[in-house]
Amino acid sequence: VASGPTDVSSVAYQRVEIASIIDAAESYIISANPEYGLTLLCQRLLREFQTKHHSVYLRDAASLPNYKKKLEAEFASAATDNGRSTTLILDNFDLEQHERLLKELVGINRFQRFIICTHSSKLSSTGRIDVGALPIVAKLLVLTNLDRSDIRTLGATLFDTSDQDFVSTIVDRVYGDLLDLCVPLTPSNVIMYLTILFREGDFQPLNRIQIVERYMLQLLRRGSDVYLDTFNTKNRMEVISEFVYHLYSGGKTLAQESDW
Repeated sequence: VASGPTDVSSVAYQRVEIASIIDAAESYIISANPEYGLTLLCQRLLREFQTKHHSVYLRDAASLPNYKKKLEAEFASAATDNGRSTTLILDNFDLEQHERLLKELVGINRFQRFIICTHSSKLSSTGRIDVGALPIVAKLLVLTNLDRSDIRTLGATLFDTSDQDFVSTIVDRVYGDLLDLCVPLTPSNVIMYLTILFREGDFQPLNRIQIVERYMLQLLRRGSDVYLDTFNTKNRMEVISEFVYHLYSGGKTLAQESDW
């Protein structure tokens, strides 16, 4: 637990699992660069809390009022048991702009713990978090890129293969293409690109827009379109040939609907 001003860029790397955040009793401040999937993480945390039947609320800090009475009305259903088992997840939090909001949220005594998600661009002007100055005791976490082992796991799962050489090729391809285009290696970006490689077999992106365009086209594609034009002339000839051979094998010179 940091007790004084902390430079986010100097936080030591130590992997933290989502399950450990869910089961812990402490509050957390989670910082990340823009486009690194912080909102997606908030939604994932909400789902995991709900799966374990925890009392949890997810709110965008920018949409909440700064007044105690309005906050009490907003979270009236969280008053059970004086908030002892209730968690509040705050997305899009600005440590300077929403300082009063956090104090008011603590003051209404509805929540046992807080998970505050803030972009690095919304830290103080010095880029440091003075955890000790906050009205809550919280641990500081930083959401970073996926590493090679994460991408390897995702690639092996999606392509359903135990061929480590093939998986290594996929990992190198993801690293090379996305980093060359300055695309953050967030879970959503990596999964999106792996999906394109899986469906197309090969893909040479020219820019970030082309990657997103290809992915959106696949999302909007109907399931029936996958088989479009598959029953071509060659396929039809093969079916007719097989049918004729079926008649010949049965010693028939005429065909009925049941034969077909």
